[in-house]
Amino acid sequence: MEESIEDLLTRWGMPADVVTFKNNGIEVCHLNNLSDDNLKELCSHMGTRINLKKCLSEYNDAQIDEDFKNLYPGKEKEFENKWQKFFYKLIELKKSEIRTDDCKEKLLTSLSSMTDDEHKIPSQLSLMIHLVPPKGRSSQKKKFSIQECMDSLIIIVENPGDLTKTIEDQKIKAKKFPVQPYIILLGSLQDVKQLYLVMDEIRVTEGVVLFDVAHNFGVRVDQAKNARAFFY
Repeated sequence: MEESIEDLLTRWGMPADVVTFKNNGIEVCHLNNLSDDNLKELCSHMGTRINLKKCLSEYNDAQIDEDFKNLYPGKEKEFENKWQKFFYKLIELKKSEIRTDDCKEKLLTSLSSMTDDEHKIPSQLSLMIHLVPPKGRSSQKKKFSIQECMDSLIIIVENPGDLTKTIEDQKIKAKKFPVQPYIILLGSLQDVKQLYLVMDEIRVTEGVVLFDVAHNFGVRVDQAKNARAFFY
C-alpha cells in the first residue's frame, strides 16, 4: 500500500505542511511533477523548502531502485553476479589483441592496480568498447567512433563545477532529439569520486557503480518511462 502524503511528510519531520499539501490536492503520486515554483507555493519558509527539496530528491533516488525492481523482477543482482565472469572471458578471447596494442594493455594494467571491483566497471567498459568496436550494419549506416560510444554511456568530468555545463552540452549535441540516459563520472577512471545517472535534464546520485551501469542499461530498454526522478 502506497504511503499517504500525511505519513510521508510526518516521517520527513514536516507535519505542519500536511494541510497545505492536502488543500492543494497533492498526493504521493504527484510528487514527481512538483517544480521549484510548486515548492514556493507549498512552503512559506525557505528553510522548509530546502529541506523538502532534499527529502524529495532522496525519495526519488529510492524510487528509481524500486522502479527497476518492478520493471525487471529478480534482475537487480544479475548484472553484478555475471559481469566479472563475462568481462574476463572476453579478455581471454582477446588477449593476443591486447598484447599488441599499447592503449589496451595500459587499460588492462590499470585495472589490476584497482582493488575495488565496483570501481573497475567504468575502466572495464572503456576497454570493452576498444576490444569490440562499433560497426555499422551497412555502408549507409553511420559508424559511431569509439569515443562517441563511450560518451553515450559514461562521461568523465573532473571538476564538480562543470556538471551543469556537461549536461547542457549533451542537450545541444542531441539538438531536438531526447538525450538517452547516461552516467557522469566525477573524478577519473582510476579515482571515482561520485556518479550521477542523468535522465533528460535530471541527475540523481548513486554511490554504487554496478547499480548505475546495470540500471542505465535497464532504463535505456524501457526509455525511462517509469523511472523518473527530478530536481538537481
